Amino acid sequence: MSVAVGPNTPLMRMCYNVRSVGVLIKQALDRYLRLVRLNIRKTDRKLGLAIGSSTTPLTKLQPHVQMFNAYLKASLGRSFHLLCIVVKRIDKWVALAMGSPTTPLTRLNPYIKIVTGRVRSTVIYLKPILKRNLRISRVMVIKVDKKLHKASQTFAAILQHYDGKPEMQGMLLGVFAMASAFFLATADLSTRNAIAERAAEDLRYSLSQVVPAAKHNNNLADDIAELQDTEEGQVSFYRARMNDDVAAIALEMVSQGYSGSIKVLLGIDTGGNLLGVRVLAHTETPGLGDKIEQKKSDWILGFNGLSLGNPIASKWKVKKDGGHFDQFSGATITPRAVVVAVRRGLELFQRNRDQFLDITKKSCPESS
Repeated sequence: MSVAVGPNTPLMRMCYNVRSVGVLIKQALDRYLRLVRLNIRKTDRKLGLAIGSSTTPLTKLQPHVQMFNAYLKASLGRSFHLLCIVVKRIDKWVALAMGSPTTPLTRLNPYIKIVTGRVRSTVIYLKPILKRNLRISRVMVIKVDKKLHKASQTFAAILQHYDGKPEMQGMLLGVFAMASAFFLATADLSTRNAIAERAAEDLRYSLSQVVPAAKHNNNLADDIAELQDTEEGQVSFYRARMNDDVAAIALEMVSQGYSGSIKVLLGIDTGGNLLGVRVLAHTETPGLGDKIEQKKSDWILGFNGLSLGNPIASKWKVKKDGGHFDQFSGATITPRAVVVAVRRGLELFQRNRDQFLDITKKSCPESS
């Protein structure tokens, strides 16, 4: 028995409906792309007239738009062509397998009609919306085009007026200077708080490394004071308090290393013993002098528990100078500078112990 395969099967009708929808989409896209090309040409022509050149940056868009349009048309055409071929083959195979032109796929006919009707209604509904959006886009493009044309005319007039005059160079220099100042000020304002918070966080961490938490119950970073020393000048330091009594202090000392200044943070208890030493900043040679950092070497931990009497004052030097402390292989200046900074900090504490520990203020009798 022969089997009739033709355009009356449900899948073939669905194929034609899908093709009609694809044709509508292709037409809408084609109109939109044609409008885009037209606006590009208009804007391109006006820019060329405004700046006195026939070659503008928008000319580079033209071949890309044409390529995209051709590729889109070809892709849609191939997709619908392949869909029709697949539908025809499936429809033919099912009919041949069943030995009848009426296959189980005919049960899909009502659902196909419903889907087809909804697709058509959706296309009908979207068509005026697309037209309206295209009209709005065209109006916006025209407005932007007018403003751009006006701005280009103004800029061209300014350039023509000041062309070859020294005022032009001064004006351009002033504009660039103002723009640079604006961007720098904006960057500074936007990062100032973050930098301050990061610096405060680093300070709290460093203080916790030289003054153990068991030594105080106050906020060490906020309890800052100053004193005037005869040798070191104005000195800022931090007091660690336990129930309002000063239990330790932390202060910064600076010494000259091999490549620059080395900033050292010291923690000292009431007896003048070192609770900890950390290097806050330096510019020493990586791989040699940077061993003063605790994350690179444990050398800095050798100061814990020491004082001016332990070792004696004459031994507060590196071993190369006849002292107690090790130096680094190939880098003697850096550890020497750190030892000098720590010794000066202990001597500073010894000279001003009462002021550091706030003893003078507490021992003063009350005025009658």
